Amino acid sequence: MAPRTWAARVQAALARVPSKPPHGMELARQAIIVVMGLAGTGILLYVLFFAPMLGARPAAPPPGTPAATTPAAAGAGTGKPQADAGARDVHVPAQAQVPTPQPSPPPPAPGTLLPPVAGHVLVPFGWAYSRTLADWRLHGGLSLGATAGEPVHAAAAGTVASVARDPLWGEMVTVDDGGTVRTEYASLARVAVTLGQRVVPGQVLGTAGDTGALETGLGPHVYFAVLENGQPVDPAPLLAQP
Repeated sequence: MAPRTWAARVQAALARVPSKPPHGMELARQAIIVVMGLAGTGILLYVLFFAPMLGARPAAPPPGTPAATTPAAAGAGTGKPQADAGARDVHVPAQAQVPTPQPSPPPPAPGTLLPPVAGHVLVPFGWAYSRTLADWRLHGGLSLGATAGEPVHAAAAGTVASVARDPLWGEMVTVDDGGTVRTEYASLARVAVTLGQRVVPGQVLGTAGDTGALETGLGPHVYFAVLENGQPVDPAPLLAQP
């Protein structure tokens, strides 16, 4: 066969090949395009949303890190102290530190108080006539005879609650036993203790005199009174007998 005949036949065969690919190949090509489009959309969403969220998460502690060093284990944001916090780490407000109340001493029993001076009773406890004021009034203590300058002793232990010069009772010392009882010593010539001083039974509080205007006619003496809860009681049964 001549060469020209073969060339003509090849050209005729190529002319009969369809310009579009078969239907199956077209579907495969479209599917590939769709898959690539979805993959591109997924990558775009990951870059825009998921990648920043993952980057904001705290990094996990390295292996071997104690659990108490993590915020969750340390109670971060909960307002609770760590489980192993010592007493030095806990602050207690001053108003919460309530001192333990101390028991009050009992009232003096009969015969337990020391006599301030050794003199006899000039004016007893009870209603008495005051020659100075010219009327009857309650004499809330004992007026005990003494010599001028004689030492006046504390009848009971306590703290000096007041040292003052009373216009009616003269130089005066009050001793508080820390409970419900106070003892008073008046008409003193001199005071030998100071406010707030702690005294013991028998300690010298001052010297006897005649400085009380209410009892000027008695001469040197000591006015001695006992008060329970602010009310005067008869000191005579409470004094120890010589």
